[in-house]
Amino acid sequence: MRSAFLIIILFICSFYYLQAQDTIVLHNGEEIRAKVMDTSDIVIKYKEYGSQDTVSVFTVFKSDVKLIKYADGARDELSKPGDKEDKPETKTMFGKKYKVFETDFVQAFYIGAEYSISNRYRLGNLIDFWQNLNNDPNAEIDQHGGFFIYKMGTFLPLDVNKRNWFGAEIQVMKTPEDAINATYNYSNGITGVNFNASFMNVLLFYGRSLNYKRNLLLTFEPTLNTCMMDGSITILNDVYDIDKAIGLGFEFDLGLRYIISKRFLADIHVGRRFLKVQELHKNEDSETGYSSFYADSSKEEFLKVDWGGFYLTAGFNISINRKIKAMIPE
Repeated sequence: MRSAFLIIILFICSFYYLQAQDTIVLHNGEEIRAKVMDTSDIVIKYKEYGSQDTVSVFTVFKSDVKLIKYADGARDELSKPGDKEDKPETKTMFGKKYKVFETDFVQAFYIGAEYSISNRYRLGNLIDFWQNLNNDPNAEIDQHGGFFIYKMGTFLPLDVNKRNWFGAEIQVMKTPEDAINATYNYSNGITGVNFNASFMNVLLFYGRSLNYKRNLLLTFEPTLNTCMMDGSITILNDVYDIDKAIGLGFEFDLGLRYIISKRFLADIHVGRRFLKVQELHKNEDSETGYSSFYADSSKEEFLKVDWGGFYLTAGFNISINRKIKAMIPE
């Protein structure tokens, strides 16, 4: 009696199992037992019914499907053979035809600006040069921050779940004219230093989403810096103009990117820059036409301005999104 009861229960469960599946009927007569996950204008996404693989999602072109029979008895009749409106775009490459369709991956292109909230330069041996020049071990140099960073870039998710992101960006920025400045007035003239710099930065970033909406990213951004330094050094009214001295450096920063909407992004970054530029001024008496001051003549160490240091920036971006297309052979 108990065995018969178990057989009846198993039969009912098996019947329910068979009835709970969707069926995708293709134009060629093939039937796919499946669980339909999503449909779009071009493809139908489904999981194989009864398979032990519960993760993989498969796709079939809507133009290849005649009918979908749902588990609840509903039927969805789709395209007929020859319908042009449901056919995916095709492209021929290297003599082979490919079907082109849009994926769920969205690539964003953006332009924006950040403001340097805090930026302290290390100055390097410029401090030694200034103190030796004025014979004053307590001589100080002023710094003036507060400038905009203009940027453009792109980023996209690396997986369907949008947990991991990758991007690239180009930045340009210009410090204030008196970014590094100091002046002493003597009875026989003025002595001073004044430096500013322009930067062009190229960076890559990796982002990791922090919330379930996948719109708050923690980013790590290694950056290559190119710096062009201008300014002057004045010694008792004699002015030595700095002629676009160039230096290379790098920086690392951590940031938060908040995807406000499809059109707006917000960023905040904290980082550390490593970059020194050797002072170079015009000198007609030199064979090369240029000379450099020693920061300390006893050490024969050339004057190098250290533009490195910690910084904090924040800003907004405007973005344009597009879906990434994929191709599969016909």
